[in-house]
Amino acid sequence: MTTRSMMRVLNLARSLRAPSARTFSTTVAAQAPQSQPSTLEVLQRKSLGGRIFTLNRPASFNALNVEMIRTMTPQLMAWEASDMCNVIILKSDHPKAFCAGGDVKTLVDKIKDGKPAEAAVFMKEEYQLNHYIGTTPKPFVALIDGITMGGGVGISVHAPFRVATEKTIFAMPETAIGLFPDVGGTFFLPRLDGELGTYLALTGDRLLGSDVVTARIGTHYVPSERIPALTDRLCELEVSDWGVVNAAIEEFAEAPQPSAALQANRPIIDACFKYDTVAEIMAALEAHESEFAKKTLATLQAMSPLSLHLTLRQVRRGKTLDIASAFQFEWTLVNNIMMHPDFVEGVTAKLFTKPPTQPQWKSGNLSTAEMDALLLPPPEHAPVPLLRSTSYDQYPHRFLAMPAEEDVRRVVRGEESSVGDFAFESREAVEQWFAEHWPLRSLVAEGIQELNAMRRNATTVAGVSSSLTAPITNLEMQVGAGKIGVREHVRAILDRCTEVQDKVGLKWTA
Repeated sequence: MTTRSMMRVLNLARSLRAPSARTFSTTVAAQAPQSQPSTLEVLQRKSLGGRIFTLNRPASFNALNVEMIRTMTPQLMAWEASDMCNVIILKSDHPKAFCAGGDVKTLVDKIKDGKPAEAAVFMKEEYQLNHYIGTTPKPFVALIDGITMGGGVGISVHAPFRVATEKTIFAMPETAIGLFPDVGGTFFLPRLDGELGTYLALTGDRLLGSDVVTARIGTHYVPSERIPALTDRLCELEVSDWGVVNAAIEEFAEAPQPSAALQANRPIIDACFKYDTVAEIMAALEAHESEFAKKTLATLQAMSPLSLHLTLRQVRRGKTLDIASAFQFEWTLVNNIMMHPDFVEGVTAKLFTKPPTQPQWKSGNLSTAEMDALLLPPPEHAPVPLLRSTSYDQYPHRFLAMPAEEDVRRVVRGEESSVGDFAFESREAVEQWFAEHWPLRSLVAEGIQELNAMRRNATTVAGVSSSLTAPITNLEMQVGAGKIGVREHVRAILDRCTEVQDKVGLKWTA
């Protein structure tokens, strides 16, 4: 890292400091011994080629606040620019939580005190960090070993490596508090299989452990007891290479075992959540006779009507947005929705009131036009100043996760070029093919192209450059076949989406 780059990082750190006395200087953090006071809300440690953030706000289950963001962002820039850093790790030592969300209680306090601009500052800097993590060319590993919700999703889901455990609890519960699933939910939720993203966005339902990996929100499943050893192994790596990091994580991985409930409910989710209005979705659920549909309908009926409407608009629009545009869309929406009474009411009823109560929503009588108006930029609205210009339409690292249903469909129907003219006659043959050929070479090639673009465009607006600038030429040789759990994952998709027909062989029916 050059002296000029370091000075730029330190100057940026000073500009990001909170106005209160409780600030965290990147200069101090970089020079401090590894044994840091436990009062710091984000601990930082160097271990060989590894650089480790440990979230350390246990009383609030590591809920993300602006001080934590202002600690992480400049230090992340410094580590990205350092030749000595091969891998960046984000973790928590809390026995139950990775990060339970953003500190929305503080945001509501600001709004009640007549200081909405201060609440907006938190959202701006949070989105900047989310986008920065999602566009770093350095291997970034999020160890989501525990509750991972809202803001905790934002600092992990865009990373190339997302390690789930049996303790992982994922959720985006914002519609229950009068908000919407932000922190990049506009980008990642529409890219989940079928209507799963729509369902998770509207209901705030939770996914546990293996289902997080099956849904491709996580990339690997590792038992919690192995996380310390995995952390040590990652720090031992002598190169900064996605393929090498992937192989190291695979050493500790196990095949995820998806829940029978999620598998059984997916057809209902896809059938009922395919509509473009909340009223149609509710009608479809009401017409369905299953207990799952009844429970889901009751869940939606308890949510903010405004949040449901805007969230559905968000997920549908997000399908066509690149990641930078997704954050700009969220920046517009959050500035509008935070000022609506439903947000203060939702947070007050759910988080301030003991025990929590059902919010008394104020948006039930709003017209569609009135709600859609909140999708438009407010007067004198300025875009969120992202810390670099990098963007993409699909995650460049998606080949590190399990195959998407679309990947399996293309193989079954012979649309994947690497299959050739071979016609599959059984599900077992497809399972074996994926065990031998995943990740698909076409996806890896696309990933290499995007990652090389990320390396070229990694320089920040402050002029800080990544230490990784050389083009990748051998990644597809290092990300080998044989991903742990891929056979079982493909089997579950085939059981739900295919049937074997006489004289035809295996036919895709979903």
